[in-house]
Amino acid sequence: MEHYERADDYYYRSIISQEKDLKNHLFNIMMNSGYLREDLKYCRQLLRLYMNDEYLANLLLSQSIQDNIVVLHAFHAGLMEAVNQIIEPMAGEIRLQWWSDVLNGKRNEEAAGHPLARSLLYLIKQQPVAVDQETIKTMLNTKIKAHVVEVHRQSMKSLSMLENWFVETHSSLFQLSAMMNGSKVNSELLNASRHSGIAQGLMRILINLARYRSMKRIFVPLDILNEYDLNTEDFLQSIDQRHEKLIIALIQLTTDHYKKALIEIRNLDRSSRKIFCILSLIPLYLRIFQESPRETLTGIQKFPLQFCRQWVLLLSFISW
Repeated sequence: MEHYERADDYYYRSIISQEKDLKNHLFNIMMNSGYLREDLKYCRQLLRLYMNDEYLANLLLSQSIQDNIVVLHAFHAGLMEAVNQIIEPMAGEIRLQWWSDVLNGKRNEEAAGHPLARSLLYLIKQQPVAVDQETIKTMLNTKIKAHVVEVHRQSMKSLSMLENWFVETHSSLFQLSAMMNGSKVNSELLNASRHSGIAQGLMRILINLARYRSMKRIFVPLDILNEYDLNTEDFLQSIDQRHEKLIIALIQLTTDHYKKALIEIRNLDRSSRKIFCILSLIPLYLRIFQESPRETLTGIQKFPLQFCRQWVLLLSFISW
């Protein structure tokens, strides 16, 4: 009996070893060849689920840059999935730490079996010499650490804290996308990325505000709440004029960063400007919020149809 148990144990360990070898072999092949078709399909599915506007905007990009940006945006979607599906903060921290370990080469065996992790590592490795791989890893690691705030459902104390958080989580995506498209890192790109990320982040708050309130999550900075005589409990309770004034203020803040971003984007070369075409949807959403600020808090307003969003994106892609 003991002999058979040893044989079964040896057979089991042999299968596990062969599986690891196969994953590593697949991983090494990919690192020297390119994205796997199924991996890109997985990344696009993540985008369609969590970042549909970005998914539509990416379809307009040339194939040479599209795959890279799809993977980069899918990484953001993967972090959102990791953060939104957890109940206990510790579980979220573990998931975020796993991604940090993948970037730092500590989880190669596990990364070899994960379609998004494989694609992300290839994305970093295949960048031209002009784009420093360590810079990319540093920016992505900073982004991962910033998402810990979401894991703990922490409220931002001030608007400046929220804006800095958007720079690390959203602006970095614009900057990295432009860098991978061959843009030089200068003040115009940094400023365009900064204001674009903040405008995009604020718009996401407005889009998801009703859902956040239902989950008892407060993304509006506490100093802005205080400015309209609201505390966290008031904000989550029944809606009155203070709430509506708050929404109007957030719309104006988003508009300000959107306009500043457009000024900086005009100074970029044409191919880089197309990376920022997603911003053309901001006025479309803000118009809806302006017409019905109360519905922004209840979640009963209707968002633009996909056809309308695609049309706006196409027009901006042609004219920018």
